[in-house]
Amino acid sequence: MSARAGRFVAAAASGTLMAAVACNQTLAIMLTHEVCRDEFRNAREFAVTLEDTAVVIPALIPWAIACSVPLATIGADPGALIFSWYLYLIPLWGMVRSVAARIAKH
Repeated sequence: MSARAGRFVAAAASGTLMAAVACNQTLAIMLTHEVCRDEFRNAREFAVTLEDTAVVIPALIPWAIACSVPLATIGADPGALIFSWYLYLIPLWGMVRSVAARIAKH
C-alpha cells in the first residue's frame, strides 16, 4: 500500500483499522508501529506519522476507548464528534502533504 499511496496513507489506513479492531489507542499505536516500521528510515518522520495517525484517529472512532470515555465523561453522544474538526484536519493535512510530495517527486 505504501508503494502505491504513500507511507502516510498506509500508516493512516493501518492506524484506522487497528483502532477500529482493538478499540484502544495504545494497541493501535503499537500495532501500527509493528506493521509500518520497515517503511520509514527516518525515526523522527515515523514518530510524527504515528502521532498524526494512530494517536489521533482512535479519538474519532465512537466505540474506541479514546473516544467513548471522554464523551461519557462529559455526557455527550457520538454526534459531538462532528465538532472535533481538529482531529479530522491532522490526518487530512498529512495525506495532502504526502500526495503533494509524491506528485512533486514524479
